[in-house]
Amino acid sequence: MLTNHRHRAQALKIVLQVVISLLIVYHLLAIAILSNSGSFLGRKYSRYLTPYANQLGFHNMWNFYSPDPANAMVFEYSVSFLNSEGDEVKESIHRKIPGSETEMVLNSAERRLLYVTRYFLINPNLVKEFFGPWVCRKHAGASRVIASLTIYTQPSLDKAMLESEETLSSMIVPRDVFREELPCAGEVP
Repeated sequence: MLTNHRHRAQALKIVLQVVISLLIVYHLLAIAILSNSGSFLGRKYSRYLTPYANQLGFHNMWNFYSPDPANAMVFEYSVSFLNSEGDEVKESIHRKIPGSETEMVLNSAERRLLYVTRYFLINPNLVKEFFGPWVCRKHAGASRVIASLTIYTQPSLDKAMLESEETLSSMIVPRDVFREELPCAGEVP
């Protein structure tokens, strides 16, 4: 009788361990999947996980922590070399950083310049005061610098999901922040 009782207790212990293990796996799946409920797995399994997650109060999508995705910024400038009559003396130099809205900047010098654009966004006068004169000094004989900053705003997650017949790239809206034409003082030593 005692051994029968021990076998029952051991079997109950094993069943209890399996049930607790399954609950832990279910809990971890709920956390992992519902943190991005807009994903394929989130859409497919949310009906099984959401009631549990709502009871515990942890069903918050990623946009709870970051309401909008970061906007892509593109900084462009061109350096012109014109004579007093307005004729091109030397071929103009055009730069776009990054090279496109989707290109990742890996070059550390370009990355620093891209970070500086965040300051230009806060205070566009910095372009007139610092960037323009710096580019003029860098390119001897330059007559003017034209600089612009464009932000490509991403659609919200809700809009992207509701308007699923549109492509994501067609929902990106470019917004010109500034465009400055800055004269250089001719030959700069």
